Amino acid sequence: MQLIPSNFIMNCIRTVQKEINDKGIKLEIKYYASDEWGTVNKFPIIAVPVSYYYPLFKTLEDDRICLDAKAVIDILHHEVGHCILYAFELFKRQDFPDMFGDFNSPYPDNGFIDNFKPILVGKEFVRHLPDCNWSYAAIHCDEDFAETFSIWLERNRKFWEQKYSGGKAYEKLLYMDRLMKELRDTEPLVTGGRKHRPLHTVKFT
Repeated sequence: MQLIPSNFIMNCIRTVQKEINDKGIKLEIKYYASDEWGTVNKFPIIAVPVSYYYPLFKTLEDDRICLDAKAVIDILHHEVGHCILYAFELFKRQDFPDMFGDFNSPYPDNGFIDNFKPILVGKEFVRHLPDCNWSYAAIHCDEDFAETFSIWLERNRKFWEQKYSGGKAYEKLLYMDRLMKELRDTEPLVTGGRKHRPLHTVKFT
């Protein structure tokens, strides 16, 4: 039996792809079904929970906690930020560490974000992902870039100034704005890569 992606997720994906196309960013992002949201380190590929990708796998529990289109697009904005960082290898720029930090530094507790102890960060980091009373960007410079990209994509300069003026987060947003303008009509350096936990490797109960 051939599995067909849901109209819901495809509409969200098309919306986000149009947004980055309208910004002049030449990157066609690839998507696949897995057991959670995410990207593979240094590859511009996005994993989507199978219950969103293929309705056949949706359970009653999934229906109870199902995200609406805005929430899904917010998550996709974040994951697209990772993809742009990887596709254009922006972490290799000489000015990247000064703005976001050392890309090669480890995630907290060997990468287990659930063990990260959140801190209130004021205007040093943006706050984008919902359901957090702290900044997800503070976890690692990779997340910082993705969250900053999301705010850059979703909000205008007036919002940046009102929310973050006088802080490092505002400097990052201005840097992001300059960087994305530099990338207009630039071909990505990385366009594919391996998948992490693709559907055929995931066991469901």
